[in-house]
Amino acid sequence: MAERELELRLRAAVAELDSRAPEFDAARLGGARPRRFRRQLVALACIAAVAGVAAAPAAISALRGLFAVDEVPVLGPLEPGVAPPYAGRSVPVPAAQDSVSFPVRMIQSLGAPDEARVRDDITGGMVTLVYRSSGILLTQWRTTDVDARIALVPAAGKAEVVEANGRRALWIEGAARGTFTLVGADGAIHRESFEVGPGILLWRMDAMAFLLQGADSKTDAARLASSL
Repeated sequence: MAERELELRLRAAVAELDSRAPEFDAARLGGARPRRFRRQLVALACIAAVAGVAAAPAAISALRGLFAVDEVPVLGPLEPGVAPPYAGRSVPVPAAQDSVSFPVRMIQSLGAPDEARVRDDITGGMVTLVYRSSGILLTQWRTTDVDARIALVPAAGKAEVVEANGRRALWIEGAARGTFTLVGADGAIHRESFEVGPGILLWRMDAMAFLLQGADSKTDAARLASSL
């Protein structure tokens, strides 16, 4: 299990257990401890529960410290527990900013997007801007709430580091599949797939992550990202 996914699971477990834990009863133990001590104990219990998982090395190759990339012999059906892509609810573009706490960035070279899709079911939220005339989708989220991972067939796909908007980015094309690991609004960990073909660009900037879909090439994708 990747370190980022482990962190997401631990945070969700702590929140879920803490919400169910009974309030401290001073009459039973003779002296009330602050609530924060109970939370620390819950956190320690969660850490102990997942320590065995953390100790086992994850079978991944993280491409230069960017997004995790797994090499697989073949892309089969979706794994159990992985949901298909969910676009979110469609809102007018100006309303997207009111739906999330982070600044929504747009691709200036494409002009105004035609539509915005908002995910309310994710902690922190997620926004996808739709540029219909060019077939471009730009999805953005906070790195603290969503983790992206790629499964890649080496013989029929590729992943390489490029520069986008002055930062290192990951271009993936060919036989590959992406998976989001995220904390849902219910506090639980969820996994869902996202499309890779014909190619995607992933990069991070200012505690945000961006996924650009629909570009004709890695050069075109990097150019679009640079006009963010």
